[in-house]
Amino acid sequence: MVLQRLADLSATTSRESPAGMLTVIGCGNLARRDDGAGVVVAQRLAAALTPAQRRRVAVVDAGTDGMGVMLRAEGASALILVDASRSGSEPGAIHEVPAAEIESVPPASFNLHDFRWDHALYAGRRMHGESFPADVRVFLIEAADLSFGIGLSAAVERAAGRVVELILARIAAWLGDECPAALTLRHGSLRLPLATYERYFAGLDSVLLLPRGGDLLILPVRAAAGGGQLLKVINAAGDRAVSGVEMLRARNFDPELIDGCREAAYAARWSAADAALIIDGFFGLE
Repeated sequence: MVLQRLADLSATTSRESPAGMLTVIGCGNLARRDDGAGVVVAQRLAAALTPAQRRRVAVVDAGTDGMGVMLRAEGASALILVDASRSGSEPGAIHEVPAAEIESVPPASFNLHDFRWDHALYAGRRMHGESFPADVRVFLIEAADLSFGIGLSAAVERAAGRVVELILARIAAWLGDECPAALTLRHGSLRLPLATYERYFAGLDSVLLLPRGGDLLILPVRAAAGGGQLLKVINAAGDRAVSGVEMLRARNFDPELIDGCREAAYAARWSAADAALIIDGFFGLE
């Protein structure tokens, strides 16, 4: 009876996780301190994904909506769930478990408020069969404080950051996204091949060039008021270039790479923690 009622509800609700997608769902209540850990992880992941990753990864803030978990999971190729837990472990402990170990049967006296994500996994797998992801992992963060209030405790805040890193690494491996980006510098401008632009900065008109120690960070500017340097289309292939002349001169960069004809090539990596493309040791490589 419970599964039949869920099927009736499911049939009237649109699905938004197409095949070939990795779906990440954060669960919890931001108004109950550490209970919001899963939602915080989802929010940070959504901000850290590159444009290319966003085409294959869906990040969902499900709050406390167990039904939403089931509906958003259907059709995805893989699913990651994040929530807070209260198991008696040390606050901030991170548990990664296969979903099969914690799926549970929905209560006989079914109502939407009582339908949790562990029920959603059980019901979804039985209702949707092969269209429900077989690859489901769950990250649980041990809570310290579930009282009413806003903000995570210190231990859970650190754990949430670590879970973001773990999931980003999982996403990169799932997408095969480990190869470095190739950039060149000539006439004081960094040149990005179209593939690099589309992977990290698709749809954007400007970036920020930020020196940090000996490294150079290239940060996407998503808001029109964010400033930054203009990304110009430089050829019919769609490659882009961003001028760094003033920054390079201020740091006594090789004049031949600014005003001369010398060209240098660099390998850049995407840093999820910085949400930026980074050329390590850039200011010592010229």
